[in-house]
Amino acid sequence: MKHFVRNPVIWAVVLAFVLFLALDFVLPRAMLFQIANSMAIAVSAGILVAYAPGFRESLTQSGQQRRSGNLLLLGILFVWGALFFRLAWQMAWRWMGQPAEWMDHLAYAAAVVAFIVGGVLHLAAARAIDGTVPRQSWIRTGILVAFGVFAGAVSFLWLG
Repeated sequence: MKHFVRNPVIWAVVLAFVLFLALDFVLPRAMLFQIANSMAIAVSAGILVAYAPGFRESLTQSGQQRRSGNLLLLGILFVWGALFFRLAWQMAWRWMGQPAEWMDHLAYAAAVVAFIVGGVLHLAAARAIDGTVPRQSWIRTGILVAFGVFAGAVSFLWLG
């Protein structure tokens, strides 16, 4: 527990959430969402630019250890690219008066597929970090949890 208390990253994360909750008391909710979405789009763009050389390399290099790293890099590309697209879409949707047909657009749904692909790439990236993380047993556990959540969600949709 001491390690968590002394960790400045933990404090920065806590501070970010406290600040977000405090802003909810002084800003209109729609404005708070726009600010949060703007910040998330900015961070997404920064991540995509910072990792761009790795994305390019991941498509040309080979080798087992490198293969896992490549999968993880491509997973980052898909997940953060999808997040960037969906948040930009949501901001435009709000700005355009929240047209209902935008939420059912195929392009908006395609970003969900990009999330799925990115997640699968993350799960396939066994031992990509320092040759140990994520461990194969945790990947299997994660896949089982994913199937269980999916089965529960589908069951909920079918049962009403």
